[in-house]
Amino acid sequence: YIDTNIWVDLFLDRRGPRGEPLGIFAADLLASIKYNDGQIVVSDMLTNELEGLGLLGDFNAFTSGYLCITLSMDDHKYKDAQRLMRDFNLHAADAAHAVLAHDSDSILVTRDNHFRLVEGFIESFAPEDLI
Repeated sequence: YIDTNIWVDLFLDRRGPRGEPLGIFAADLLASIKYNDGQIVVSDMLTNELEGLGLLGDFNAFTSGYLCITLSMDDHKYKDAQRLMRDFNLHAADAAHAVLAHDSDSILVTRDNHFRLVEGFIESFAPEDLI
């Protein structure tokens, strides 16, 4: 499950505070996923966030060659996300991404440090940690 910030890194070819090539790290991870016949787990929440940033067209074009599994929130997932928000002071979107990744047995790929708060619930990695 690739968090929104990684997709933004890819499409905007962003760099980190010390000049790290974040966009290249994201591209390399996605190339590895494709090479290894992996799948990308996405959610309607992720696509809504990308649409709000004007990047949904880029996302759709890029992922057309990948096996994508699409997830949605349901009542059970909302309750789990609310618990994470309450217990760990996570933002609603971060809590939902964590629940979706957890419930799909996915690896959560992100740069968001908020996910360190829930390491017992879900492990998170930066793209360069996985390539």
